[in-house]
Amino acid sequence: MNAADEPEKPAMAIAMTSLGRLGRPGDPADVVAFLAGPDGRWLTGQDTRADGGVLQPERATLLQASACKS
Repeated sequence: MNAADEPEKPAMAIAMTSLGRLGRPGDPADVVAFLAGPDGRWLTGQDTRADGGVLQPERATLLQASACKS
């Protein structure tokens, strides 16, 4: 996707996140570093998502409703 071709797409992607910004390459790396480091020593068997909140149930419902209107 070229942002210049579809200027509304980045704004829509940002609106889909709880953090109000697009992810950066270092964001998932920070999660991995946390889990692999001493601070993550007590976590076991977790499903950890580094998606900026895109997959929150409330947001998924809103996105589906928005997609139906398009």
